[in-house]
Amino acid sequence: MTSSSYAKPLSVLSFLCALFLISSVAFGQDKDWREIVPAELQLKSPKVEPDADAEVLFWEVRVDDSNPDSMVMKHYKRVKIFTERGREKFSKVDIPFTTNLRIKNITARVIKPDGTITDLAKADVFDREIARTDKVKVNAKSFAVPNIEAGSIFEYKYQEVFSYGSAEDMRMPFQHDVPIQNISYYFKPAGSVTYLRFNMPETKFVKDKGGFLRATMENVPSIKEEPYMPPEDEVRSWLLVYYSLDQYAKNAISSSDFWSRAGGAIVRRWGVKETLKPGKEIKAAAAEIAAGTTTPDDQMAKIFAFCKTKIKNISYDASMTEEQKDEIKPNKSPSDTYKKLQGRESEINELFASLADSLGLETRLAFGGDRSEMFFNPNQAHESFVGLFLQPGVFKYGTSPAFSTADRKYPIFFHYPWTENDDVQIALPKGYELENADSPMPIADSSKISYHNIKMRIDKANNVLHYDRSFVFGNNGFTLFQPQDYKPLKDLFDAFHKSDTHMMTVRQMQ
Repeated sequence: MTSSSYAKPLSVLSFLCALFLISSVAFGQDKDWREIVPAELQLKSPKVEPDADAEVLFWEVRVDDSNPDSMVMKHYKRVKIFTERGREKFSKVDIPFTTNLRIKNITARVIKPDGTITDLAKADVFDREIARTDKVKVNAKSFAVPNIEAGSIFEYKYQEVFSYGSAEDMRMPFQHDVPIQNISYYFKPAGSVTYLRFNMPETKFVKDKGGFLRATMENVPSIKEEPYMPPEDEVRSWLLVYYSLDQYAKNAISSSDFWSRAGGAIVRRWGVKETLKPGKEIKAAAAEIAAGTTTPDDQMAKIFAFCKTKIKNISYDASMTEEQKDEIKPNKSPSDTYKKLQGRESEINELFASLADSLGLETRLAFGGDRSEMFFNPNQAHESFVGLFLQPGVFKYGTSPAFSTADRKYPIFFHYPWTENDDVQIALPKGYELENADSPMPIADSSKISYHNIKMRIDKANNVLHYDRSFVFGNNGFTLFQPQDYKPLKDLFDAFHKSDTHMMTVRQMQ
């Protein structure tokens, strides 16, 4: 590459720096506290519940599931303290964590009515064990809140980082043990996502900035425990988000149809038929275990007793720690469980089913609801299937921005110029339609080094979304950039990524 080709992008990227000056703000991380308004400091009594000892002014949770390596949840809570009981409740904070969950960037402060601020010192955050039962330990990041008193405002922020985590089947509770003036979940999914609403019929996700979706509730009363009350999830307000499983709900026309499709999807995903299929060893074991029996009931009783008394259940073994259980490799088949005479709960269930199948008994795996958590309502899935979010750029599904660090030491070198052209057609689910078919704005620079354009249209007759994407980078041989040009170049590729992961809302037709 000649020196002129190396230098010319400087003027172009200077232009890009101005072009993306506004958008770069959205890509940055807000490290400051939100402003404390005088009305919050002067607040003398609760707004949501008149007798509350403390009240959450706002509670924000940002769930970023767009990175396949980790899921990040950012929490920000601001609380107004009204009474001595409220001071006592929030005088200490515990943030639980596990081996696969890291807690980062804990910050907290207290603002007195006169505006005096006391910040939490980093040295005052420590690890401690908060519970231990049957060899199971629960640890937490803990800290005592400095100078908290009635009339003051307490706020804190922290991040949860789940290694290789996922928002699949994530519960998002909007109702807690303290009244809340405003609570919002910001959600950046890994792809097309569906959600169910419980006890919050008016709340739904809407598109927000930076590829996030937002759901908000206001004036949420606290959950108060009462004797003989139903499970908490039956009465509180919450959302369940999940990624479509084999598209099984795609064309469901009724609740029974939904669960029929769901069952088929589970069988395919888990390979149930192949797992339960007995081999020679299991058939021989079943014959030996059931020897002397003449009726199906007696055969079932024999193999049930064998699985219960002869197979060690690791899941409920109180003599082992969770770490020790995690070190044991899963059994690959019911035959493995039989050979080792030990297994986890699900593996023992599979062994029981395989033994029964080898005796000629019709066997299927059954999934049931846990009434200690929530009552199972077969109509819930169909009635609450309120919408899904679609990422038309399917070839960019689950991708991360090209550049993640804030600065750069070495030059940026692309091995060659390249172009990408995608032509995607997406058939929408029966009975559903797009809320809109808005396309991201084209992205280009004055010297035409790069170009990114997405066009979308809807074929209403066939209910098909047409997605056309054109991308060019490195025109005129510009593939090498200096470190000082990293910031505008990063902003440019961040804009590409934002456009490629653009989300759309699919809703049920009215």
